[in-house]
Amino acid sequence: REVTLSEGARLVFESALAAQDLGGSIDLAASVASDPEMRKALLDEVSRRLPAAQGDLRCRLLATLAALGDPQGFALWRAALESDTDPRCRELLARHPATQGPFAAEATEAVLGLARTDREAAVRQAAIEGLPAGLSPKRMDVFLAAIAGDVEPAVRRAALAYLSEDARGDQRLLVECKRLVGDQTQDRQVRLLAGAILRDARPVDPAAAPQDPDAKPNETELDRSLPPTGR
Repeated sequence: REVTLSEGARLVFESALAAQDLGGSIDLAASVASDPEMRKALLDEVSRRLPAAQGDLRCRLLATLAALGDPQGFALWRAALESDTDPRCRELLARHPATQGPFAAEATEAVLGLARTDREAAVRQAAIEGLPAGLSPKRMDVFLAAIAGDVEPAVRRAALAYLSEDARGDQRLLVECKRLVGDQTQDRQVRLLAGAILRDARPVDPAAAPQDPDAKPNETELDRSLPPTGR
């Protein structure tokens, strides 16, 4: 059954809103952005609904505009990401950044800024977890600063988890992980993540590291050094 372009845009728009999470909305919008007519029709539909939208719907509309590669839409998205008074909005946008279109580099830069400076721990954590894969010196500096100085354990855990694969051999990271493992005041999971990075960064010689006969199966030296859960 044939449909008009405006009806097609409405169907795509409704599908984007029905996506289970904001990432689904962004992916669907980006998938039609290469078609000039569909892109314009979808931009018109989003722009028509945006002025009256609030809450999660407003976040989805802003993310859709950014994913369509619209300069004004991206400017609105970035403004909301960096300074919206609703922390939930900033968190949603940071966790699902519009990093697929022509403004991908700028979007990544904006999200990285939130990981460093946002006043809400949930937003800082979402920014770290929402960044696409890959490392750069600037990203490494931000993650190491979070590991060393963020007051929220969840943010430190997110930074350690991000770096656990690509940066496990970085000397600055290893120094910081050694400090975390030796700091009894640190969050247990932070210390476990740091210990895993240290363990994976160096080859293990079975002859040089005999098993502790009192160790439980799969228990590490760090596990045995920590108090039992609940104490």
